Amino acid sequence: MPTRRDVQTAELVQLSNALSGRVGNSPIHTARWLVYLAGVLCACGNLESEPVAEVFESVTVSAEAVAQQSRIYPSKLTMERGKVSAQPLTVLATQDQSGTVDTWKNYLEFSPGTTDLQATFTFLVPDSVTAAQLQNLTLISNYKGPKRSTQSWSFQIYDVTQSRWVAIGDNQSAAEWSWSTLAFAPVAAAQNFISPTREITLRFSTKTAVDSCDLDYLALSYTSSGASSSSPVPSAIWTPPPGTSWQIQFAGTIDTSLNVQAFDLDLFGTTKETINSIHARGSKVICYFSGGSSESYRPDFSSFPKSVLGTTLGGYADERWLDVRQLAILGPIMTARMDQAVQKGCDAVDVDNMDVYTNDPGFPITYAQQLTYNKFIAAEAHKRGLAVGLKNDLLQIKDLVEVYDFAINESCLSYSECYYMQPFIDRKKAVFAISYTGSQSSVCSKVSGLNFDMLLKNESLDAYRVSCR
Repeated sequence: MPTRRDVQTAELVQLSNALSGRVGNSPIHTARWLVYLAGVLCACGNLESEPVAEVFESVTVSAEAVAQQSRIYPSKLTMERGKVSAQPLTVLATQDQSGTVDTWKNYLEFSPGTTDLQATFTFLVPDSVTAAQLQNLTLISNYKGPKRSTQSWSFQIYDVTQSRWVAIGDNQSAAEWSWSTLAFAPVAAAQNFISPTREITLRFSTKTAVDSCDLDYLALSYTSSGASSSSPVPSAIWTPPPGTSWQIQFAGTIDTSLNVQAFDLDLFGTTKETINSIHARGSKVICYFSGGSSESYRPDFSSFPKSVLGTTLGGYADERWLDVRQLAILGPIMTARMDQAVQKGCDAVDVDNMDVYTNDPGFPITYAQQLTYNKFIAAEAHKRGLAVGLKNDLLQIKDLVEVYDFAINESCLSYSECYYMQPFIDRKKAVFAISYTGSQSSVCSKVSGLNFDMLLKNESLDAYRVSCR
């Protein structure tokens, strides 16, 4: 069942306008609105007959992948509803149950009350680690109980910066009544979950009273970017303001002589030497790659299994949509691309095709699932000291403007969509816009009051460039 989400009033207004023909004829409208409407209707679901899946803002990882990380264990357990067995909380610091072994004294049993259960664990961050140093936070648990189709048991972590609970995982992958190790890494920065009193709060819950479950182990693993680390600490992330002059070029010999403040260049096709020469002139470099599609001509194409490849993008036979729900597969591919950007010296990344859910990708991707993926991309870029631009994805700007550093848009004038990007301008973040049609006078006059950095470009994105500033 697709994940249920609340439909906002503004979205209903947009939908009403679209269906009544008042919002133009663009990729976001007409056919794409029908896809969007279908997703909303599916998301509502039959709430009486089907369990509602949570939207997880996390990546599922293997416990082996974080085996060498430092760990902290819960120091306090508060039962808000339901009950827990009498064993001490310290039993959760040792993982010694496997298969169907049942050593009662070595685990905690959680039993719902008449309707549900909600338990809150408190973890204390060691004094030797500052909030800024804490990285790669991962929840690890050893669970035994019902399978998810029988009863959902889920974990949420409290985001202090946004004052909300973030769902990070459940018993979906657990075997029925056999000890199963579950590990989930939140996509947001680890420091978001640390309170002023250096506490991290985790919630374990079920919304039904079908059965009990057991936990033999519960820990938060992490790494620390301490002062003794040999890894360089990323410098302040670049946030280009409106009025930043720029060039975007993916074809032909790169003209590095242009007197602009930023170049948007292809990640794979641009050498470190070219980037160094641009830096020598005092300009920044944005490196482009696609985050929502695969391109068969890219050197890492073989990394994409068939299970994540969707339909072909219209007009691009060698490009297919990606199933952005599968973060465990796509996450390592995209972070490897960001690592390459760091190695080449890029200052930012331009991640394309981040609006898969508004198209027809061959997968039932929801608004919330796309949002989780896009937040993951932003968080991973920032971990590496890279700025990140939101490419198109207009309908999610309201939810992403705080975590993206600038916007890049193609053809907003052609589709009467430029107003969507005003939140970036309001926050003094640049909107790098491109028009492939129209004369300089007509295009520039239309954006003169928007404070966009508009370029007229050929669709090939060669060296040709006319700027409205």
